[in-house]
Amino acid sequence: MRSLFHQDASPWCLRTTKVLSCFMQTFRLAGEWLITEPSDITVTDFVAWRRSPKGRKFSPFLLLKVGEHDVAIDGYEAIWAFFDAIQPGMYRSSVNAAMSGLMPEVTSFIREAQTLIDESAVQDLLIQYTRVDGLQIPNDYHTVDVCYSAICIRDCTTQAIDNADLPGYNRTLNLPFRGKEGLEYRDVSVFGEHPQFVLATEDRVCAIAYNPHGRDLRPHRWSAPSDMRAAITFLSHTMSERRYLSSGDNRDAPMFTLERDALEHDWAFLSSDEQE
Repeated sequence: MRSLFHQDASPWCLRTTKVLSCFMQTFRLAGEWLITEPSDITVTDFVAWRRSPKGRKFSPFLLLKVGEHDVAIDGYEAIWAFFDAIQPGMYRSSVNAAMSGLMPEVTSFIREAQTLIDESAVQDLLIQYTRVDGLQIPNDYHTVDVCYSAICIRDCTTQAIDNADLPGYNRTLNLPFRGKEGLEYRDVSVFGEHPQFVLATEDRVCAIAYNPHGRDLRPHRWSAPSDMRAAITFLSHTMSERRYLSSGDNRDAPMFTLERDALEHDWAFLSSDEQE
C-alpha cells in the first residue's frame, strides 16, 4: 500500500530514495536509547482524541513495537518529531486532518502510519526514551507493563565509513556520548551480529551484549588501544565465540557514558553463571 502523503500520490510531502543495506535488528544502548531501522517498527495502537473536562482534546498517541520493546509516542510534538524523522517534508495540515479523522479517504490511521514507516528512506533511527511501568493507553483501561516513552527521535545515519574492510563490519552510526560537558554525538562503527556488537570510534573501542528482557552487558569497557584495528578484530572474534546472557532489571536511566560503561561491565562478570 502506498501512503497518501507521498509526492506521487499528492503534493503533501517530498519523497526520497532509501539506500539499500543489510538489515540490522533493534538493540539498546546505555539504558537510554534504542537503535533501530524503520523496518523493525510496527504500529500497534493509535489514539487521536482524548477525554477532558471540557470535552474532546486533540492529543495524538502512537504505540509502537520497536524490535522487542513497546514504545509510546505521546502528544502532538512527540508525534511530529517522529514523523519528521522518518518522512521529512510532510505538510502538517494534511496529516493532522488525517489523524483527526477529517479525511474520508484515510479509513485507518494505524495503517497509514505503518505505511509511512515502511516507506521511510531513513536507514537508522535513534530513539531516546524514559521507562514507564504500567503505562495506560488513553481512553482505555488497558496498560502496558513495561513501556519506553520516546522523548527524542533522530536519524542517526552517517556517511562515514571507518574500518569497513575489517571482518564483521556492519555500518557506521552517529551515536550519543554523555559527559560532564553534556551530550555529544560521534561516528561509531558497528561490528558483529545481533545481539552482540563491537563499537569503535576513531580512537576507542568497546564490546556490548544486548539482552532485551534482561540486563545489557559490556564484556569490554571503552578503551583506547594502541592498535585499533587489531583490537577490533580481536574483540569481534571474542564476541562471536561466546554468548553473554543476564536476567534482571536493566536500570534504564540517564547516566554519564563512563558510569554506564562501568555498570554494564560489572554486570558482565557478576552474571557469569548465566552465560553460555
